[in-house]
Amino acid sequence: MNVFHDLSQKVSPGYAMVEVKIFKDRKIIDDCHLNAHFIGEAGLEKYDFDVGKAFASCEFGCIEGCFHGVMERYVRYKADPYTVTSEVKSMCDTVSSPNSQIESLLKSQCAHGIGHGLVAHNFLPPAEAIDVCRRIDYYEERCAGGVIMEYVEQYLSL
Repeated sequence: MNVFHDLSQKVSPGYAMVEVKIFKDRKIIDDCHLNAHFIGEAGLEKYDFDVGKAFASCEFGCIEGCFHGVMERYVRYKADPYTVTSEVKSMCDTVSSPNSQIESLLKSQCAHGIGHGLVAHNFLPPAEAIDVCRRIDYYEERCAGGVIMEYVEQYLSL
């Protein structure tokens, strides 16, 4: 298991994000985005798959990977990607912040994470996942970006 996953479980995802950013700043790791995904996934598990609590436990940084990880793991947890998309769509709609710019960013990260999740666990081929993303009002491009990013990462892993 990943050390940042363990920190998320034992302390909090916010604490794990602080630590992963320190590792990146000290050049112990080159990139913290993937580790932030693990932190987000661990946060969702820690909060018994309550997306709202897990999303709220994330911190900005590492190209917002924590938020992506929450949504990716949530999609993996659900069996039917079409059902999960309608459920997650409404969750992204309810993301809020007193600051409208932060709220828009959070909604965007939520949708992007859905895209990661639709492809990461081979629910759908990329073209179908992008079609599913079209159901997410205003953030379909961010969702599609998550689809493409995940597909490219999987392709490069080959």
